[in-house]
Amino acid sequence: MNTATPQTKQRTLSNDELRNLLDRTQVHQTIDTVEAAALLGIKPQTLRRWACYGEGPIKPRRMFGRLRWAVADINAVLNGETEAA
Repeated sequence: MNTATPQTKQRTLSNDELRNLLDRTQVHQTIDTVEAAALLGIKPQTLRRWACYGEGPIKPRRMFGRLRWAVADINAVLNGETEAA
């Protein structure tokens, strides 16, 4: 019996995607884990660990069973108001 979990390839955002994301975040209040990780310069799994264990400087919101990250919280980390792990 193979109990290994499938490996998922980490997706990185291109410069155009990051620019588009930054433009969109001016309007939207939350973004998904991959987008939040790209903005913070960390791996999505780090954000998932923060959510699971409550050990990060920001907390996610759960919407329809998915993690969503507040743009205001991410901006606070990027502006040095709270430290990223």
